[in-house]
Amino acid sequence: MTLPPLLPLHKQRQLSKTSGTYQILLLRIIALDSEPDLSSEQLYNLTFVDDASLRGQMEQCSFGKLQIVPTEYGVLDVRVQKNATNTQHTLLVEEAYQVAKTLVKEDVDTILDLVDGVMVVVPPGTLGGWTAFGSFNGKHTSYNNLWAGYLGATMHEIGHNLGLPHAYENGIEYEDHTGYMGTAPQQMYYPRKCYNGPNHWHLGWYSRTLEIDNDALTSPINVKLAAFVDYDGTTDEHYVIIKLGNYYLQYNRATKFNVDTSEMRDMVTIVESGDHKTNLVAGLDSQSRYWQSPIGIMIEVCRVNAFSNPNYVELSIGPSKTDCGVAVTQEPSTFPTPSPSMLPTPSLKPSGQQISTSISPTLTPSASPTRHSIISPHHTAVDLMVPSHTPTLLKETNPAPQKAIANTAPSEASTLKPVTNTTTIAVDPTASQEQGPINGDKPLSAIQMMLVVLLGALFVVTILILGIRCKRRQGRAKERSVTNQNKGVSEDVNPSNSDEAVFSSVKSDSLTDLSPNTSMNTFDEDSNGIFDGDEMNLSRVDEKL
Repeated sequence: MTLPPLLPLHKQRQLSKTSGTYQILLLRIIALDSEPDLSSEQLYNLTFVDDASLRGQMEQCSFGKLQIVPTEYGVLDVRVQKNATNTQHTLLVEEAYQVAKTLVKEDVDTILDLVDGVMVVVPPGTLGGWTAFGSFNGKHTSYNNLWAGYLGATMHEIGHNLGLPHAYENGIEYEDHTGYMGTAPQQMYYPRKCYNGPNHWHLGWYSRTLEIDNDALTSPINVKLAAFVDYDGTTDEHYVIIKLGNYYLQYNRATKFNVDTSEMRDMVTIVESGDHKTNLVAGLDSQSRYWQSPIGIMIEVCRVNAFSNPNYVELSIGPSKTDCGVAVTQEPSTFPTPSPSMLPTPSLKPSGQQISTSISPTLTPSASPTRHSIISPHHTAVDLMVPSHTPTLLKETNPAPQKAIANTAPSEASTLKPVTNTTTIAVDPTASQEQGPINGDKPLSAIQMMLVVLLGALFVVTILILGIRCKRRQGRAKERSVTNQNKGVSEDVNPSNSDEAVFSSVKSDSLTDLSPNTSMNTFDEDSNGIFDGDEMNLSRVDEKL
């Protein structure tokens, strides 16, 4: 859709205003046959007053950097001499601008020169089945009737005014539902969310950002990516957006004013920027931990700190490999302290380059400017300077459920280009290259070590028990041998005597020695005492015989 005649391109600002006071004039068109369903008061409240209004949501997402305010005219009812039914809405908008200029009585070429933005509400019945429209890096937005009251629609269209393009996912337009630049539902005060990583970078609302030069990244580094909704609780050790070439990392925590983000909730989103659009390519969390860029840069989630203030995710970023060492999972301390290794430190052959075997957190962000540099949000502007030619909203009938994108291989993303004229992360080539056991094996966890110790203890106890039993059996055999030598064996026993006669002949001499209590008490310390006790009783009967 082309811009209305009253919005010539030479009147459009080449750079959008993304901070400070942003003054908006609301025009409510009243046609000959219809007018918008929302009254002037309702439009005013939905735009400037309510908590989940355009003003309220933009203020929260920007942490007060961008203040949407009304003009002294508030909502201006503009009567045009046309029917809305079966009429191109651009014709109504054109006449509305002319009438509004006479109502404000200002000596300007167009009312666009008076304000930062103009929102035009068109009555129902116009041609085309359109929903809403916003000029790119411009001042004009227009809405088909009730769409002017839907939070997702106003945040989307004003986003175009601020220089934000449509949000794609895997190459499909409008499919990124993490922020407002996808589709929008037909609902007031909903959804409460913000924008994706490259859009936030462009808007410049957060100063705690990090840009990494891919070419200078020669070994893994570990960083803390805080949720942007917790920006007010961050410190110098946290970043809110990380830029890797054309890719932007942002922690999409689903809470507070981002509670209604409908995709990749509580995940690290990876969004590519280029060709006047953004493209969501992956989402990472503690379950889906890895992603690799087309040029081999690896990203790994080491730990999710969901109960800290701010909430943050510890990431390891490196060329072809990452390192979530022991130090990464520990709470930050004043002085980095080496963690004890559970395994022997590997012996390295002498080389020309000194290699440190310390596993202290020497690669984590520090205050030293030679490690990480916080990049000004305005240092690198995202190239989003092409106007939109089509209506920018489609009805979101079913908000996309949270989905986990396969992150074992990159999607259809363009090859990263080297970053030029940018502050880089200085990586010491002599920094520890040995971050763990040889061949990249991970140290045994505490649970694994405990299991090994328990199995070893069980084995030792078993050997001891078997040894004790063997010694006891040897002792009993020796005792019987000595007894036979001292007493001798009677030779006048009639072998034809019955068992009853045998037991009768020894009854008076050995009955007390064969009492069950005596034998059980004697052998119950043995693990198989009952059997051994019976065996000893029969041995004593044989001795009497």
